[in-house]
Amino acid sequence: MSQLPIARGNAEPKEPIMQTETVEVAGTIIACEEQMLVFNNLKWGAFTFPFTKLRRWQDPNFGLGFRQEEPQAAAIRAASEILGHTFAETEWPRLQHEVTEYRQSDADGIWKLYHLHLFGMTLPAKPPTLGAGLQTEWLTVAELRARKPVSSTVRYLLACLEEQGKLPPWKQAVTRSGA
Repeated sequence: MSQLPIARGNAEPKEPIMQTETVEVAGTIIACEEQMLVFNNLKWGAFTFPFTKLRRWQDPNFGLGFRQEEPQAAAIRAASEILGHTFAETEWPRLQHEVTEYRQSDADGIWKLYHLHLFGMTLPAKPPTLGAGLQTEWLTVAELRARKPVSSTVRYLLACLEEQGKLPPWKQAVTRSGA
């Protein structure tokens, strides 16, 4: 996984020790009945759930420190980019699973320490329109396992949810308020 030089005895490593990149990611499974919405992520070269890195910024109201976006806020942002609308608090995705582990990035092939925060939301019906210009598909768990190209992260997270008995459909269905 990691390519760290090995120091023998009191010898110093000949190369600097490399730091492993840590990535904070939130994702949302958007479900309707037995199907889940995936979109073609051109950067990854595969269909995936909406994922996004948690944003980090220097807040002038926070002194010299940095603030990091809350995982749920990032999951809402990711879902909003796909569905093309905002959400009332009663519609927010709910946390389904968290995992921290080393994984190889689908985007660049580099091993990184990922903190994955997976949220889920259930829609009462498939929306007639989605975010502009997206290639999307509604698929069942079996279809996500059998078809290609589907992100290895999606397959991994489905296996985790299945092991925990947390696969959709979930009981809560969000309804559009004010729509």
